[in-house]
Formats: sequence, structure tokens, C-alpha cells
Amino acid sequence: MKQLINVTQNDINLGKRGSGDSCPIARACKRVKAFKSAPDLHVFTTRIALDRTNFYNDGIRLPGIASAFITTFDEGKAVKPFNFIVEVPA
Repeated sequence: MKQLINVTQNDINLGKRGSGDSCPIARACKRVKAFKSAPDLHVFTTRIALDRTNFYNDGIRLPGIASAFITTFDEGKAVKPFNFIVEVPA
């Protein structure tokens, strides 16, 4: 199922650089119903892992715009709110 992720200015303000469980994208994902039951949601540069132990098998691929956002944010550069869509397994 396709899922819209909305990264807000509040996510950016409260997000932590270099932190896969509290970066702006992780914060935005944790508000989405499809991810509420994820035991250990963690965002990497290219994937969202619902469980860190199965990252390579079960990770959800991030679109390029989200990967670029992560890199820019982690480098301490200015970023703006944005949206992206991911395909979440049923």
C-alpha cells in the first residue's frame, strides 16, 4: 500500500542529526498508522527499517528526495518541509 509521509517544520526543528530513530523522517513516520506497530522503526539513508534485525530483507526503500534530505540535514544544512510516498508491505 502506498503511504504519504509528511515531514513538517516541527519534525525538522525537533529532529536529531545522525539519529535514525529521531531524525525528522523517523518522527514523521512514527505518526503514520502503517508504522505504529513497528517494534523498532529506524531510518537509514536509503531505507526505513521496521525492525533493525531485518533491515536488509524488510527495509522499505526511500525515494531519492528523502535520501537527499537526510544527507543535507545530517550535514547541518538548511532543509524545508516536504512530502514523499513509500510502498508499505501489507
